[in-house]
Amino acid sequence: MDAGVAGLIGALGGGIIGATEAWGAALIAFRGGRYQADQQRQSAHEQWLRQIRRDAYTSFLTTVGMLAQQLATAGPVY
Repeated sequence: MDAGVAGLIGALGGGIIGATEAWGAALIAFRGGRYQADQQRQSAHEQWLRQIRRDAYTSFLTTVGMLAQQLATAGPVY
């Protein structure tokens, strides 16, 4: 085998190995990005639920406060 053929085989082998490693790195990056997006989506959903609950509690407490105030000023009921 002469030096040209050996160089060609080496270059092809290196190219194949490099392409495989690049594909693997791209796959890892994709999975990492997807994981981060999923975590961010879950966090945003949980924050939305907390806000909905907070609004419901505030509305309930406001209504109970108004009812208590009306009952306190209503006087005795016979």
